[in-house]
Amino acid sequence: MENTTYLIDYDVHVPNPRDPEKVEVRTIKVPARLLFEDGPEVLAEGATELIEATKARFMGLMQPGEIKALRTSLLQVKQSRFSELLGLGAKTPSTWENGRERPSRSLNLLLRLIEHYKPSEDILEELHCGFIKPAEENVIPFITADSENRWVGDDVACNELEYSL
Repeated sequence: MENTTYLIDYDVHVPNPRDPEKVEVRTIKVPARLLFEDGPEVLAEGATELIEATKARFMGLMQPGEIKALRTSLLQVKQSRFSELLGLGAKTPSTWENGRERPSRSLNLLLRLIEHYKPSEDILEELHCGFIKPAEENVIPFITADSENRWVGDDVACNELEYSL
């Protein structure tokens, strides 16, 4: 019986993002096995992933398929471009989309905002570079304008922009 895998009820303790003092308990079925005959019961392969996915889902974290759909369907960019636009490490989108890691709550909020407001790639590029052109004349620009009121760096990579204080 020691090699036999079976399902058990497992209580997943899900933190409440709004109130760290509160924890919700969700019971799920996970694979388990006996360590040895009459020995202790241990979680089997795949159980940890089910537990983490349950926590993420109930905490509102985007699931791997949602992140991939955001990148491929909504933004229509490759993983490398997605990394650039969001200021991520080169391998981060892959680890999120394969479920090996999850975005932090802060990054998850950004992903949810992108999902909801559907900004263009150009808007995300401007945000990444540290500026958005003002919508009104009375808004103080964050970067220098030349004598013809053109934005310095309009046709330049964001790391070459000259910022004004």
